[in-house]
Amino acid sequence: MAIPALLFLLSTAIVSVAYGETVDWWSVGRSTELPELARPLYWLANVLFYGFDEEVGWRGFALPRLQARSSALRASLLLALGWAGWHLPLFVFADGLSSLGAVGAVGWLVSLALGSILLTWLFNSSDGSIGAVALFHAALAIFFTSPVAPGNALPNVMGALLTMGTLLLIPVFGRTNLSRRSRVVDEHQEARELGELHR
Repeated sequence: MAIPALLFLLSTAIVSVAYGETVDWWSVGRSTELPELARPLYWLANVLFYGFDEEVGWRGFALPRLQARSSALRASLLLALGWAGWHLPLFVFADGLSSLGAVGAVGWLVSLALGSILLTWLFNSSDGSIGAVALFHAALAIFFTSPVAPGNALPNVMGALLTMGTLLLIPVFGRTNLSRRSRVVDEHQEARELGELHR
């Protein structure tokens, strides 16, 4: 949770200085979609549904199986395609996504790919900790959507910083593992792959 918090603080500083916006600190972590929901309940819902609910499947189940067959970078990009498919119904039901247009949809897809790379880096660097990835995912969603400044300045700055940071992960940590540690793989899947190679 430290990285999303630091990213948020840096972004609010940039928005304050570069855009001259006043930051409404009281609105940190508040939901605009569910304003009637108490803040602690909103945070808990983010941790349970955006954090653990998604990450148990994406990083806990799918990623180790994909990484048994390919590099961490390739596995991240393949996972991003599944992640995008999972979110496609939001283009019908969610106001923000349904009004994106073609260019916005491409940007959204790129952001999912970058998010997948970032979460793979965290998953592999934490030796496969679902808790670390789930809390990171939830905290990022909470900070990213906090209505602390008017307009889209804050999400745009956070998105730009996340993009630059994530793109740096590839040359710094390498495509193979996206981490200083070995990538986390499903050992059963890896054994099946090796068995098929020896046939």
